[in-house]
Amino acid sequence: MKTMQKIFLITMSVLISGTAVGADQIVKWQFKTKGPVYATPLISDNILYTGSLDSVFYALDMTSGNSVWEYKTNGQIFTTAARFDSIICFASGNDFIGLTLKGEFKWQIKLDSGAVINRNDDWDDFHSSPVLADSIAYIGSEAGKVFGVNVMTGEITFFCKTAGSPTTIETPPTVYNNKIYFGDWLGVFYVYDLTSGQLIWKYDTKKDIVYSWVNAIFNKPVIFNGSVYFGGRSCRLYCLNAETGAVNWIYEDPANMWLVGGPVLCDSVLYMGTSNQQWFQAFDAITGKKLWTTSVDARIYGAPLVDTNYVFFGTGWDMNDERGSLYAVERKTGIIKERFLINAQTHSSPVISGPDIYFGSYNGHVYALNKQAMLNPFRPNTYIKIPSTNDLGTIKPNETITPDFYVYNCGEAPDSLSITSSNNKISLGHFEKILNPEDSVKMEFTIDASLFTNKSVIFYLYITSNKSLLTSRISLKYTFKIEQGTTVVSESEVDGTLSLGQNYPNPFSSLTFIPVTLAESGYVVLTLLDESGKVVEILHDGSLSAGNYTFEYNASDLAPGNYFCCLKTASKYITQKMTLIR
Repeated sequence: MKTMQKIFLITMSVLISGTAVGADQIVKWQFKTKGPVYATPLISDNILYTGSLDSVFYALDMTSGNSVWEYKTNGQIFTTAARFDSIICFASGNDFIGLTLKGEFKWQIKLDSGAVINRNDDWDDFHSSPVLADSIAYIGSEAGKVFGVNVMTGEITFFCKTAGSPTTIETPPTVYNNKIYFGDWLGVFYVYDLTSGQLIWKYDTKKDIVYSWVNAIFNKPVIFNGSVYFGGRSCRLYCLNAETGAVNWIYEDPANMWLVGGPVLCDSVLYMGTSNQQWFQAFDAITGKKLWTTSVDARIYGAPLVDTNYVFFGTGWDMNDERGSLYAVERKTGIIKERFLINAQTHSSPVISGPDIYFGSYNGHVYALNKQAMLNPFRPNTYIKIPSTNDLGTIKPNETITPDFYVYNCGEAPDSLSITSSNNKISLGHFEKILNPEDSVKMEFTIDASLFTNKSVIFYLYITSNKSLLTSRISLKYTFKIEQGTTVVSESEVDGTLSLGQNYPNPFSSLTFIPVTLAESGYVVLTLLDESGKVVEILHDGSLSAGNYTFEYNASDLAPGNYFCCLKTASKYITQKMTLIR
């Protein structure tokens, strides 16, 4: 067989370079609660107030992160607190609670009776938070009610109950021009008069489209220039006349996926997150024209924070998934300035006070980051000195070889490296390595020729730099041939230009997600077949750009059994078995 003398000839491009400070200088402090933190911090008079799903409401010293006092409640706390004068108020389960600034009980109102509805499904982590209009806090309930409560006395001053009751109201309401605006779990947007409590108008998004099983509206509506804006699971961003509910414009997501994580308005620009699209976007508030789109590492559920030059927002995947970061992107262009890796879902919206950024995470921590240090961290600079395509020559049918290569880091921060293969017959010696600055690490893999029945083999190795700004990945193409003279059976080559991942969860009872990776743009057909080979549904039929995609499929109308997901291009055909259970 050919030797590997040429393995170090070509230097591949650098993934990312670093700039200024280390991670130990970024984190000013972190406080650990005993449950996930979904609430956005409230900062007032050098105290940070937040709740946790451990059912405790915390008052933390903003400078040190030390606990000033803690108040135990009877329910999980998802909501952001509000303060008026000397009273802090927040919701816990079905209760709306008022405390003094020393953590002493002041008043409590029962918003709903019966069992607490914390989640309507696995992707529902939204609860209505109180919004202040003078001394009155307005908040929605889990049974289609909206209350106005005098924060100083606990007296109910406003009440309305929607026709959609008992469906949950999860948006923090918006108060404008003596009216209150909010949406509900079923995708209906309501406007009520604050004086009379009478309905002025409503808009049912289901008349435009019904997404899967629910069109839920989550985030706080925005009012600007006589219009009200909101998104949700309807996969649309709405701009309606705030007085009449007439449609000004509707933006329809091209991926037909949720538009959540906003909108937030600044200088006539709407900033909006997404779900499985993993996009952060900006829109012209007047015309609805999309200004830019930026791809990120996971979903965006919390509302973004717009600062002078940057927009900050958190990302995350499912509750126990380790993906999640705090991003900073340029306001005008959407170019990613930096991200702080959290390795957990970050549903909480960030808050900036003085030189620091504060937010909570599903990992139970409340973070205080130095803003300038977060924007200018040290970064690894990871690269490989080998060709992007490597010919390993001819291997004897029963031979085993162990090629290797070196990965280098000439940056200023450690890197975390992962290696995967497009062919499961390739044995990887090490799946993950920590690579320190000014250091190198040898990575190796094993090829057992007896496992291959085809004459020529093509496979790809993917080396991921997890600590780089954009989680960069190097693709290495390898080829080899099996020595002839023995009988071989032809089989399809494994090609890194196309990948159909296993759906998750699998087995699944209704909803499942199907990952697809394209190294090259092209025409793609993704279909679902039953065991007889009959097409059950076409999930995609059209052109796609190179990139990673996740297709969502709801099989609630299918009978239990085995199915096959098939991915087809002009030259390739890949299948994955899927099992539907009830």
